[in-house]
Amino acid sequence: MKKFFLTLACLTSLLLLFSPALAAPTHEVQGEFDAKGSLQGTLVRMLARLLTPESMTVSFVGGPTEEGKIAGIYIEALGVSAGTPYRLDRLALSGALFQLAPPSQWDPETPKSLLPQKLEGFFNADLRLKEKDVQQAITHFLKESKKKGDRWSGISLDFRPGKLFARGRYKVNSGMRALFEITTGLELRGGKQIWLVDTNVKVNDDEQTDAIRSELRKHNPPVDISGFDVPLTLRVLKITDDALQVSTATSPAPLAQGETWLYRK
Repeated sequence: MKKFFLTLACLTSLLLLFSPALAAPTHEVQGEFDAKGSLQGTLVRMLARLLTPESMTVSFVGGPTEEGKIAGIYIEALGVSAGTPYRLDRLALSGALFQLAPPSQWDPETPKSLLPQKLEGFFNADLRLKEKDVQQAITHFLKESKKKGDRWSGISLDFRPGKLFARGRYKVNSGMRALFEITTGLELRGGKQIWLVDTNVKVNDDEQTDAIRSELRKHNPPVDISGFDVPLTLRVLKITDDALQVSTATSPAPLAQGETWLYRK
């Protein structure tokens, strides 16, 4: 009987998430706004501090409660930098039947205090990275690494359907700088890692080619989220002429009802 009522509660929550929309409150906020004691507002403000987006939409159904439970949430953040010099064009996330840390433990100055010891629930995600933002990140990286005597310089990146193309200079042990061109595909593995695959390297001579191949192997996989205790499994990876998109099998979708917060930086 207990199992029956638990199943019924789950189904009811899911029906609430996807039932036809009713008129729901919308709150427009900006910058370091005053949450005025609202748990939803406090959560939105902490998410804004954590992600530092240019703009963000957050919708809630059922929560957060005093225990930190949320029946459903949808987040769409644009221009995410998370306090770094780098920019993610778009991050969308939806979650259902999950629990954060109790609000009594939230510290507005420490956004990570939202997270419980183990995050459980149903989650979907979609991330979009623009070519121009990657190039800006590379420029910043090279500027910083130059101070440390790094081997790479003058790198440019070009997105092509299904492939990445990079060219630049690499300093070999002799001190000579080799011109290189790298074409590579990307592959999802285990739903948690993105690997460089089918990588082709063109460079001045074979010795330098081996040196660059060896260097690339040190950075493979370039993306690994297996160390983060988040119940997400990535299934879709797509490269177009101007963007890289990674998502779960089902993309996040806006909630049919609930309260919505519109945040602007």
